[in-house]
Amino acid sequence: MIPLARINSILFLVITVAMIFSFSEVFSQSNCVGPKFCAVKQFDFKRITVVCNSIKGAYAYRARIKSPGDSVWQYFMVNSPDTLIEIPDLKTTKDYIVQMGIMCSYKINDTSDFSMPDTLTHFCKCEFPKKIWVESVDSNSAVIKWLPTFDSKKFKLFYSIEKRNVGEWNSIIVDASFNPKVEIKMLQPNTEYEISVRSICIDRNRGISDLYKPFLKFKTK
Repeated sequence: MIPLARINSILFLVITVAMIFSFSEVFSQSNCVGPKFCAVKQFDFKRITVVCNSIKGAYAYRARIKSPGDSVWQYFMVNSPDTLIEIPDLKTTKDYIVQMGIMCSYKINDTSDFSMPDTLTHFCKCEFPKKIWVESVDSNSAVIKWLPTFDSKKFKLFYSIEKRNVGEWNSIIVDASFNPKVEIKMLQPNTEYEISVRSICIDRNRGISDLYKPFLKFKTK
């Protein structure tokens, strides 16, 4: 017969090992961080093509989609370093919900959370950035940044001294990227300015977005 103390020691060891294993799995999960930025490169009645920013150490990139009326997700994956996922064989619906994430290793539970859902509507109006801000400013220049949008090929930034008509504003064309920004130069010192951005979409049917509002205001030094 095994002494009771010996049994307790064995049970303690088993429980401890299980707790360590469980903690390591949770720790791994919590440190698997998904992509910050993704963009739709193509969306038509045949396929959705999504590309994300590259993440160091990612094992694979994954996407899941469904139409708003579906209860089950469809999953797609591409191995790193490729960051572009093609989702083929779409149904006749025009609307899809898309979320992105990554796998940090070959283990199915070593995955990031999925991104916030993006609802794609074919031929919907071109989307303007959700946020725009001033990263830095001095007496005659300012660096402006904003969040990327789905399906934008370019952005057009407008700026002017405060309280001028929009038709009189200056503009700068900026190529779309995962981290869009632009430096405005030759500004006047100690002057109030207003800024706005609009998106130019890849799909011609979606056209150009409205101007971002409310207009962003800042003052040079």
